[in-house]
Amino acid sequence: TITMGLLIFFDDYANTMIVGNTMRPISDKLRISREKLSYITDSTAAPVASIGIISTWTAYEMGLIKSSFESLGIDMNIYEAYLFSIPFSFYCIFALFFVVVVGFLGRDFGPMYRAEKRARETGKLIADGATPMASRELTDMEIKEGIALRWYNAFVPILTVVIMVVVGLYITGYKNIVSGSGTELASLVKAHPLMPGSLREIFGMAEADVAMIWAAFSGTLVAIALVISQRILTLGEAVSAWLEGAKSFLIAVFILVLAWGLGSLCKDLGTAEYVVRILEGRLLTGLLPSMVFLVGCIIAFATGTSYGTIAILMPIAIPMAYHFTGGEVGRILFATIGAVFTGSVFGDHCSPISDTTIMSSMATASDHIDHVKTQIPYAVVAAVIAIVFGFIPAGFGVHPLISVFLGMGAVYAVVRFAGKKI
Repeated sequence: TITMGLLIFFDDYANTMIVGNTMRPISDKLRISREKLSYITDSTAAPVASIGIISTWTAYEMGLIKSSFESLGIDMNIYEAYLFSIPFSFYCIFALFFVVVVGFLGRDFGPMYRAEKRARETGKLIADGATPMASRELTDMEIKEGIALRWYNAFVPILTVVIMVVVGLYITGYKNIVSGSGTELASLVKAHPLMPGSLREIFGMAEADVAMIWAAFSGTLVAIALVISQRILTLGEAVSAWLEGAKSFLIAVFILVLAWGLGSLCKDLGTAEYVVRILEGRLLTGLLPSMVFLVGCIIAFATGTSYGTIAILMPIAIPMAYHFTGGEVGRILFATIGAVFTGSVFGDHCSPISDTTIMSSMATASDHIDHVKTQIPYAVVAAVIAIVFGFIPAGFGVHPLISVFLGMGAVYAVVRFAGKKI
């Protein structure tokens, strides 16, 4: 599950839906709690997409850096600035390493330990009284009698979805860029459509929602073709099965719509801007990255949106870092940029109104609140380690690679000595 989460780095939505739905039947058979599966799915989605060299996040993040740099008169390659900020994305790095350590050591603590103990000893994948984010049409399906089980009937549709997501991202991104036919970027992409630089721009301008729709229907058509050609199901039975699957996500869709509404309400009330203004002008330069990270965590948790948090915080954080350091384009600036990115991901992980958190619960058929309760302790520990071993040292001149290794050691120590095996 972790490996799939790391490999599908180009989009967090695609990552969540593909990994969660693919691995759920296997994890259920091995008595792994749904809370654990949703944690792994959630914690390898946004972090890896946020620091991916080419992903749907890249151009968005670069665009915000570019706007701030232009307003300050900073003449620097934007992609280079983005790359320099990646080593300072401490929370994303430690969250990913946390998942790996938990997986390999087989140790858990807090609510996650209790969930794993319940699943392993009683076979109850969700807690008594829990409401999974997918209905029984999906989770309690029974296999038709007398049907031979063939691995490729599952693998081929999933592979189709993965391939079509990439193809869809490329097509929509290319179309959006070349539609501005007179621009320098459009000319460059037309001339070198498969060069790394062009691919980065194309994926950054892609429409992930459109690509996911294409991928979902492509996977559906391939799956239907497979079962009909092998006479496993008739066309009518295949369509009925598809409709049962669609029904299973209705609860999650309602919750997602309500979460978007609440996020919009927080935006209209100016909640995030209020938090930022309280702290502006009250910080030591060395503590700026850690405080920006903390503010990003609060804003993202309150609003449930990582993109919105980045958009709110970046235009304020970059000028603050630039002026606090006397116009220096260096360590503090890049650490602050990394703090904005990774702080938004932390809040996005923990917030019950975050779209990716909801989608993780939906894809793994986990109770949503149980997913949030079991994931928060792990996310908070990773965030504290990011501040203590990452942002504070970085603010006072410690090289980020030293902080990364120290932080990884701290993550390992916490899981090894605080965690328990079932």
